[in-house]
Amino acid sequence: LDDPNIATPIATPPTGTTVYTVTMTNPGGCTATATVSVDAGTLPTVTLGGADVCTGGSTTLTATVLGGGAPYTYEFGDGVGFTPPQAGNTFAITPSGTTTYSVIVTDACGNTATATHTINVNPFPTVVASSTAPGFCVTGSVDLSATGATTYAWSPATGLSGTTGSPVTASPAATTTYTVTGTSLGCSSTATVTVNVGATITSLTATATPPSI
Repeated sequence: LDDPNIATPIATPPTGTTVYTVTMTNPGGCTATATVSVDAGTLPTVTLGGADVCTGGSTTLTATVLGGGAPYTYEFGDGVGFTPPQAGNTFAITPSGTTTYSVIVTDACGNTATATHTINVNPFPTVVASSTAPGFCVTGSVDLSATGATTYAWSPATGLSGTTGSPVTASPAATTTYTVTGTSLGCSSTATVTVNVGATITSLTATATPPSI
């Protein structure tokens, strides 16, 4: 209180709820008391989040506030400057490289809170697919391998021993082109490899020219 001995003091309570008691004394020495509660709330805190992106990708920053008093305003920064104050708690970005972003939140009482979050920009993997042989005649199998990424998914599933991982075994009944999708840090690229299946040789004729010498 700025002056506890007057009828109308100004209260500046700390955070949370404060109960004030007033005691009144009349000229005859008689007293009476009363109480009043003042809820100052809590200071705001904020967290900032957003998903990592692949090269050239976009994402949205989201600020989440606890405490303080609404309405709030938000200012988003990229290490170079800040946006003007805005009412919305999201901000769309397309970073050119890994960047640490920040947000300043101001509540209705002028209290502020800040947070930071780093958005990583991950490259697309360079995926290479290969086979142990170009194919086979009629029946057989070849192993298909992929490199350049962390996980692999193959399609179509026809003739494959499995659709994930590397290597996998391919035994198609006909010539088939397989596509492998390789993924690293949430970014994906594809490559293809063809397994050639030859036709059955049903007859073979040999001739000589000239027929005699």
